[in-house]
Amino acid sequence: MMELPPEIHDRIVLYVEDPTFDDSQYIGRQCQLYDTAGRERLSVLRLINKGFCRSASLRLFRIMHVKYPSSEMSNHWAPKRLFELSQSQYCTAVREIEVATERYKSDRPAKLQLFTEDLAALLPASLCNFKSLSVLKLSFPNTPRSMCTELVGNIFRYVPLSSLNELHLALPLTCDFATLLKGETINSSTSSRFSIKSIMKQLRYLSVSVCDGSGNGGQRYFQTPATPAQTAFPNQSYSDQLFEFVQLAEKLSSLQVTSTHILNMDVLDTTYLQNLRYLELTSVKISHTTLLSMIQQSHEKMNSIWFCEVQLKSGTWKEVLVQLCCFPHLEAFRMDSCGYSTDGRSSKWALRLLPPIDELTDIETLYFADFFALGNLQRQIVANRHANGLPELDHYTMKYEYRHAKKPSLEDYLAQLTLGD
Repeated sequence: MMELPPEIHDRIVLYVEDPTFDDSQYIGRQCQLYDTAGRERLSVLRLINKGFCRSASLRLFRIMHVKYPSSEMSNHWAPKRLFELSQSQYCTAVREIEVATERYKSDRPAKLQLFTEDLAALLPASLCNFKSLSVLKLSFPNTPRSMCTELVGNIFRYVPLSSLNELHLALPLTCDFATLLKGETINSSTSSRFSIKSIMKQLRYLSVSVCDGSGNGGQRYFQTPATPAQTAFPNQSYSDQLFEFVQLAEKLSSLQVTSTHILNMDVLDTTYLQNLRYLELTSVKISHTTLLSMIQQSHEKMNSIWFCEVQLKSGTWKEVLVQLCCFPHLEAFRMDSCGYSTDGRSSKWALRLLPPIDELTDIETLYFADFFALGNLQRQIVANRHANGLPELDHYTMKYEYRHAKKPSLEDYLAQLTLGD
């Protein structure tokens, strides 16, 4: 029987993985590479012949997950299996690896301990063979802190991550990020170790998360007793160490900062963030001058912004939103539960009581011009999408998330106030 050319195998594999595959979107296609059903179909397809084995394997091993606990995670790959893959001919197919432990306290600490020990022994050695690895996701929200920071530090220091351009890192406390930089100098690279700072400088996409939400202010509605680590090293007291880590990444086009406690972001040096296209901030407080300085540097490039529980220390949201209306390529914008810090110069606009837990809020403010400025921006987003040939926003988004677009313009609102005076 005549052997099909590799291009035909590759096209068939794409359709088997995702039957809804749109041929017109083949170039630059973004698909769910870790879809459970799709991976099962690819596993079967590998058994047909050598041609399909090659093509399906390249898709199957493109993204690998190593998660704990396996009983609650589909497609679980234990550290040993990942190590075996790193020794195989398919190690060059791996582009993304996600390693994660469960977010909540484990009811099987002994098994979690064994899993972490296996990771410490095998993960750095495995990563050394994935020469094409471009995305690394490490999430250790409830792992013993000393073990997870040592593991992450060893990965950065002893693994040649020359192709890495995207890093997602979730650790329990803000001070844990400083632990990774201990012993680092301007030129820390040697023949036996690599410099974390050098790796950070090659990143284009960075996501950092602080996961320990215990203690006062760690959760918006439900407080839990502080863990011993949180008591000793409060997240808010060590926020500068998190942002010291972030500002090592000088060439970012995407930045995501997620915290539990509200962190002071004014300590971040934003002068290097001149090429941002995507920005997501959760649980930070920041002065309007620092925020505007950060985003205005990228006003010609910014595509998407999401603010969640962001508190302004000074200025008003109206001032920020009016500036965003001038971003020609801003095609997505969302605010959730944003407002004003109670200890800043704009505290007079802050709501002192939390809204009901099931109430949808974007801006929590006593300065009503904020709502009309948001309406202006939402209308501008719709116009930008139309001008750039993007699909219209769906009905739900327009009805709920972009509901202020139906309000009068900010200019009309301010004119009415003037007439009223």
